[in-house]
Amino acid sequence: MPTSDQTQSGKAWEYGLAYKFAGILDATLEKNNALVKAHESYNALSQYDRNRIDGAAFRAVEFLYANDDRLPYNTRSVMLQDDRKGVAGDVRDIILHTKEGEIGISAKHRHTAVKHSRLSDQNDFGKKWYGTPCSVEYWDAVVPIFEHLRLHKELGTLWRDLPDKHTMYYIPILVAFMNEVREYANLDQLLYYLLGRYDYYKVIKENGTVFLQSFNLHGQLKWGDRLPAPKTIFELRMKPGSSTTAMMYMDADWTIGFRIHNASRRVEPSLKFDVQLEEAPSDIDQIRLPYSVP
Repeated sequence: MPTSDQTQSGKAWEYGLAYKFAGILDATLEKNNALVKAHESYNALSQYDRNRIDGAAFRAVEFLYANDDRLPYNTRSVMLQDDRKGVAGDVRDIILHTKEGEIGISAKHRHTAVKHSRLSDQNDFGKKWYGTPCSVEYWDAVVPIFEHLRLHKELGTLWRDLPDKHTMYYIPILVAFMNEVREYANLDQLLYYLLGRYDYYKVIKENGTVFLQSFNLHGQLKWGDRLPAPKTIFELRMKPGSSTTAMMYMDADWTIGFRIHNASRRVEPSLKFDVQLEEAPSDIDQIRLPYSVP
């Protein structure tokens, strides 16, 4: 789970990128609550960190300006989306409204995670992720585990003080999760939740470089070849040598990893998923560009 500092940096990056798109494209920057909060995060950073964001944002916008011909002289407005859109499978943080339709941007700050999702005895991940409520067998397997964690929360136990937390908590929950996905998941809906319902450019700010990827699954983007969508889950199993990560192997060279972890120092009756795209088709268009600090 991102820390508050990471969250603030992520929001600041969203603002810097949206602001730079609006400026370079001579478009309106739409005012909404998401923009206000992101602007506050941007202003809370040091001048040096703001300059780094500005430099990375300029490099990314400059590249997309040159490689997607819908952007120049055609973009009407730039909008930041509310985080709640991601629950419905819209992973785009920024929407560019052009005369030829929307262009989506997923802005990431120094991480490549697809999702940060939570598992608990109060969260029906099956219903949320792919539209099928979790089975009785799943709840029978995980509820006693989370109830046990709830007792530890009441005692103020720290995760580091729990003996065999991997054997007692992580692995049984991952096994129940994998069994549920194998039996009931609708792959199309699951991928909508994890990868997004709409095509988008992923723009990741790193130290000294900005990394761009074209997630062009539906052929809606002008930069990047259309990607083959996975149709079958070949295997869903524990990662070799790991007690915290499940790997989902699919056709068309797609692999997604689900790493489970505690989200705080003190025990809580929930666990977090750090969902990573471990492998994508080799022909995915991507580029890493150096940026300078103004």
